[in-house]
Amino acid sequence: MLLQHEARNVTPSGVMETARATVKATAKVFDMFATQIYADKYTAIVRELVANGIDAHTAAGKIETPVTVWLPDEFDPYLRVTDSGIGMSHEFMMTSYMAYTDGSTKDQSNDQIGGWGIGSKAPFSYTDQYVVVSTHDGICSVYSVYKDEDSIPAIALLSQEPTSAPNGVEVSFPVEVSDFGAFREAAEKVLPFFTPFPKVTNYSIEPVRYDQFGDGWGIINKTRTFHVVMGGVRYPVEVTKLPYELRSNNRLNPFFYCGLDLYVPIGSVSITPSRETLLYSDLTNQTIADKLEEIIDEVVASIPTMFDKEPSLWAATIAMHEEIGGEYHIGRGKLVTQYARWRGQEIKQYLTPPVMSGVEAWKFELSRRAHKVPPARWESHLSVTPYRIKYVIYDDLEPSSKNANIARIRHWAESNLYSGQEVLVLRGEKALEAYGNPQDVILTSDLPKPERARYASAQRTDARVFQYRQITKWGAKWRDHMEEIVMPHDGIVVVMENFGIPYSLQEQILSGLIPLDEIYFVNKGDAKAVKHFTPFEKAYKTAFARKLSEYPTLPQAKALLNDEHLRPLLRYVDRLPRAPKPNTPLGKIFALHEQYIKPAKGAPAVLQDAVTPKLPPRLNTERLANAFNTKQWRAKALLEANYLSEPLKQLLKEFI
Repeated sequence: MLLQHEARNVTPSGVMETARATVKATAKVFDMFATQIYADKYTAIVRELVANGIDAHTAAGKIETPVTVWLPDEFDPYLRVTDSGIGMSHEFMMTSYMAYTDGSTKDQSNDQIGGWGIGSKAPFSYTDQYVVVSTHDGICSVYSVYKDEDSIPAIALLSQEPTSAPNGVEVSFPVEVSDFGAFREAAEKVLPFFTPFPKVTNYSIEPVRYDQFGDGWGIINKTRTFHVVMGGVRYPVEVTKLPYELRSNNRLNPFFYCGLDLYVPIGSVSITPSRETLLYSDLTNQTIADKLEEIIDEVVASIPTMFDKEPSLWAATIAMHEEIGGEYHIGRGKLVTQYARWRGQEIKQYLTPPVMSGVEAWKFELSRRAHKVPPARWESHLSVTPYRIKYVIYDDLEPSSKNANIARIRHWAESNLYSGQEVLVLRGEKALEAYGNPQDVILTSDLPKPERARYASAQRTDARVFQYRQITKWGAKWRDHMEEIVMPHDGIVVVMENFGIPYSLQEQILSGLIPLDEIYFVNKGDAKAVKHFTPFEKAYKTAFARKLSEYPTLPQAKALLNDEHLRPLLRYVDRLPRAPKPNTPLGKIFALHEQYIKPAKGAPAVLQDAVTPKLPPRLNTERLANAFNTKQWRAKALLEANYLSEPLKQLLKEFI
């Protein structure tokens, strides 16, 4: 990326002597580049290494080839980023690669992302040593990049040999177990915006998906963010730092809070050396203003017709609410509500019918304590918010039976509703048309007549039973996933309190140990009717024990992988060229892996979280680790090299 430099003309006057500032190559200076320049070291490492890989593909003319990212896990605890670009020669590695600020080869062009010469050293913000494997013109070279005894970055050539492999570079380093999650979160944050989308191993990440997009822009609904994306790197825009003239532009202002990602060419905005934030220079401000002016017509063009597919104005009003997530007065919601139409008719948040003779409406919900329908209050000009209405009832019976009509509605509602659900009752020949022709209308004539009680009411023998469909997490609209079913003869039951799932059971319900379609839900008042069902708590305990029996070594595996002495050494097991001698320290570590860790691989997370770590009997992990470090130090040195060429593998076999 071409770096922006502002030329300054200075005319000295009365000067006797001048001197220029210098920078001394000390540990303090390099530590500043390594640990103080990045606010989020995990994100910085993933972003910089992937950006370098994409730049390498650009230089090699492979712009459609993705970079490969290996994320660490318990069985392969390394972060690796690999490209198949042009590779780096030995001369380049020993000179330009290790140069800060003036080592970049990318600051003379806007074809590539980099330009500062510090991104390649980003791993130093996390580790004191990492490995670079460079294949260049038939030579494979392995380098250790590390901090020397003075804490100054240095590089050492570990091996070099001819190869038929294609050009490319791999950067890798070991990751602590406690940091696995941080690197996964970092990858989820930065990788979705790179093009082409990187190939990710050991974890599932998807490229960004926009609800609305066009040439150079994309919008994620129900968010208020604003970002600029340049070279696959997503920069947050701090709106308060933009010029007042831009912030106060009523035409452009809605874009600042609508979940917009604005894609700009490399070099068109100014950024900080850390590549984490924008610099709000004249260049940046002008680019943002120009790009917004370019896209506004395209963004707005689809809004007036986007709800025409809905069958009615009522349905279009609900669809608009769902589209903007209830954000009517800010960001994209402001844009949509300003331009939204249904077949040419304006859509508003609420529906207010014109005053029409004979049209009346009554809106109600059950009282929370008594669970009863309140007295009817009919209005001729009632405003309603369609998305809040659960049911619409049309009173189609003769006017002479109004009281009987209300009795039917009351009986149906008190038997079928739960607190919080709103019902709209309409009557009058043109009532449905006046309220935008809602769908799935219930007719009063279809509601059963309430039976008069001649005897004392008997105890109910059935219950309202529910099941969940396609739910993966609990949220504010969990009821939307609830479906009432016919009461089965038996099954596994969860007892709810006021139709609320007990918090203590939520994670267990979603654990998958008991299939969701085998779990039934009843409210507390119906618990007696299902007392012959199996309580969920009891069924879960049985399912948990049964599943745990499939992984009998899980407590030992968890303890070994968390042990401060053995955890670093267990990383090496999967990389051994053969099984080590059983009477050696490494052989004993290998045996622990095969006996306890390997059988526990693939255990569900709910089991891993629940079991108590328990080391194998008579195992002194500190003594075993010390024995390996002192007696087999040669093997340790080779294993720590991270990359093992064939000659190194043969050498390692002699030491294990």
